[in-house]
Amino acid sequence: MPNHDALSELISHEVSMTCVGDDPTDMPELPVTMGYDPQDPYAVSFGFGPALGDGEHAATWTFGRDLLLEGITAPTGIGDVYVWPCLDVKGCATVVIELRSPSGEVSLQASTVELNEFLHRTLDAVAAGTETDHLDLDDADNWLAGLAACATEQEKDKADD
Repeated sequence: MPNHDALSELISHEVSMTCVGDDPTDMPELPVTMGYDPQDPYAVSFGFGPALGDGEHAATWTFGRDLLLEGITAPTGIGDVYVWPCLDVKGCATVVIELRSPSGEVSLQASTVELNEFLHRTLDAVAAGTETDHLDLDDADNWLAGLAACATEQEKDKADD
C-alpha cells in the first residue's frame, strides 16, 4: 500500500516554451505548466495557457514521464507524443516536444535545463523503477468494479427495451 502522506504534494513547474514552425522569425512563446502527481507516477502533464479560475488550463496534455526522460538525450516517441534533443538558434541545449492530434499538431521547444529541473523534482518524489510501489491498486480495483457494474446495468437496460 502506498504511503499517501509522502506522496501528497503535486509538483508544478512554470516554463515558457517556443512554438516551432517553418518560419524561424515567427516562433511565439507559450506559457506551460508542467505537472506531476506522485499518485499517478507514470505520467506528466503540460497545461497550456494561464490557469483558469478552477486551476485547470485551456488545454492539457498528459503523457508518460519516461518519454520526457528519454527524449532529453535521444529521440523517442509513440502515438501522439514525440520528444528529441536539439539546439536552438543560439546553440543552447533544448528539447523538442511534438504533440499530435486529429485536429493538428504543435512542436514546442523547451530549455533542457528547465526540463531537467522539473524531472529531477519528479524523480525525487518517485524514483524511476519504483512507480508501481506508489500505485493505489485498491482505487484501481474499485474503479474497475464500478465500470463493470455500469456495463452490467447498461446490458440490463438494453435487454429491457
